[in-house]
Amino acid sequence: MIENAIIKSTALGIEAVRYLTAWLYLEGEGWGQGYGGFALTDKAAHVCIEGVLKTLRVEKWEDLPGKAIRFKRDEPFGDISAIGHIVEDRWFEPEKAFAKLRAELEEE
Repeated sequence: MIENAIIKSTALGIEAVRYLTAWLYLEGEGWGQGYGGFALTDKAAHVCIEGVLKTLRVEKWEDLPGKAIRFKRDEPFGDISAIGHIVEDRWFEPEKAFAKLRAELEEE
């Protein structure tokens, strides 16, 4: 299912004293949900942050709050599997992006 939301706020930070994490806090009509929280290493952080920014067509993380987006999930109030540009067919799917990164790292 594809739904619309507004990015209410964002967070970049260090969790568990060693992992960079990135969050988007989304709101819709009568609900709110966080998206992200991935434990990001150097290359994964680049893939995740760049993927979000390019998908939503913004240049800075600080530009994300207030942005309208679409997102995909399998069931109501389930985990979000992808976020997308509100009108363009542009999607960031972290599982696919991280799988591609893993494959590239294995080839090195």
